[in-house]
Amino acid sequence: MTLGLAGTGSEKDWQVDIDEAIGRGLYGVTITSRQYRFQVAGLQFERLVLLRGFLSTSERQERFRLLDVFGGKLEFVRDEGRLALRITQVAGELGTNLVALMLQPAEWAALGLALERAIQDVQQR
Repeated sequence: MTLGLAGTGSEKDWQVDIDEAIGRGLYGVTITSRQYRFQVAGLQFERLVLLRGFLSTSERQERFRLLDVFGGKLEFVRDEGRLALRITQVAGELGTNLVALMLQPAEWAALGLALERAIQDVQQR
């Protein structure tokens, strides 16, 4: 599979790169800040557009499920005035496995702007 950089955007400490799997209609996204690096592949472009909408709207929507990964789900969740990037996996009777990265409102606003710019870059090509 051949990947190519389809778009890039940045705001403050956030960098968003969108890669396209050439000829497959699928995309990957790499989100980087001073503290975080997050990368997923196999997304429909529309999922990135919907994520941008979730990040830029008020608290009408509490969670956005981006993708099923690692045998669980990857979602963005509004949590007590912060934004959490959560990966959860139900482990049956043993409970739930969880990874959560917490972002303050200013951080998620900057992430949203970086994603917006990367999406615009893809759409202008």
